[in-house]
Amino acid sequence: MITMKNFLIYILLIFVSLVYINSSIVYSKVNSNKGIENIRKKKSIFNVTQVKWNVQNKIKYFVESSIHSVESAIKNIENNTCIKFEKQNNRIISGYGINFVWQSPCGFQFYGHNPNTTPLPQVINISSDCNSIFDIQGLLHNTLMVRNEHTRSDRDEYIKVIATLADPKDMYRFKIDNASDTTFFGMAYDYGSMTHFSSTQYADTGKEIITATKYHEHYKRTMGQRVMATFNDYKLLNYYYCNDTCTSRKSDCKYDGYQDPNNCTICKCPSGFVGSECQNIAPSSADCGEYGYTANFGVQTIFKSGEKDCYFKIVGTSGKKIKITIREMFIFGHDVTSNRACVEGKGLDIKYRKSKAPMGLCFCQNVQTLPIEIESEDHVVYLHYRGTYHEHKITIDYQEIL
Repeated sequence: MITMKNFLIYILLIFVSLVYINSSIVYSKVNSNKGIENIRKKKSIFNVTQVKWNVQNKIKYFVESSIHSVESAIKNIENNTCIKFEKQNNRIISGYGINFVWQSPCGFQFYGHNPNTTPLPQVINISSDCNSIFDIQGLLHNTLMVRNEHTRSDRDEYIKVIATLADPKDMYRFKIDNASDTTFFGMAYDYGSMTHFSSTQYADTGKEIITATKYHEHYKRTMGQRVMATFNDYKLLNYYYCNDTCTSRKSDCKYDGYQDPNNCTICKCPSGFVGSECQNIAPSSADCGEYGYTANFGVQTIFKSGEKDCYFKIVGTSGKKIKITIREMFIFGHDVTSNRACVEGKGLDIKYRKSKAPMGLCFCQNVQTLPIEIESEDHVVYLHYRGTYHEHKITIDYQEIL
């Protein structure tokens, strides 16, 4: 497997038992306006060995009959990591494990397994407020010691946080981690992470607490999404739990892919890439036309339209950065006032950053102001156009810049 150097893991200097809140549930849903994010606090991963799950054994779990999405969430984790689960017919009384119970408020007891010196299970509360697959999966990631993205000690490079706009009792949720208590492994910041707060989460006045330092009007449609787990959400779990799974074979995974712990001969790839080592761009619809474009200092144009699924890339001939200008974009699935989350595969995705692993800049509805200019961080940009109606279309100019 790839070494741990590519990831950010938050290190606790001392072991601190988690404090119970709201009937032994650490984070709870206060009201429907504040949403499911109330049950999540941090991202990357606690590195507290005392409560780290032993994934050499399957994690036992029990689900009350009124809960129906746990198996789907578990299957997502099993398909993308080395972590395996074993369903129990009866509630777990002793030994480490997870009991999913139908009870308010939504929440979980511990990051990691129950820290009691006598092995005991922990409880995840599920209710109508958090009964979707990815609400439940978010709780599972927390239980597997995952922390949230927006408290990273390097977050100021990517977002601006005004915690004073939060309800006073929730301000602690935006506290940045101390760099002296953390160690970096190079994980690229992911605005689309399932663990990232939305821009107005916990806002006392409805104002935006979190703003992206670049392209905020577009990233705010992605931050806080709970409709999918990102590639990096899974990759983080793999680096923490599965790094020693494929000891006899090492794969050279391209584009920040990681070795598949369920099949050590291939890599798990970021969206838009395929192949045993993620070496190829994903296949497109037959009528998409070219998939490779070369940028120079003159302006060139790409036009895509209709019902099709097109992956393509733009490469600078001189190794310079590339400017992308969206001149026209007609993706009318939802209007500009919609609260629909914009995630990859829903319209137009642009991977302009140096790392191609995080979710790209996503557009899933028409925007009020065009053109939109985007500057790449290196000399390669990957784009994905997915039109679902005949009338859908995009027009993009591109050129190298100094």
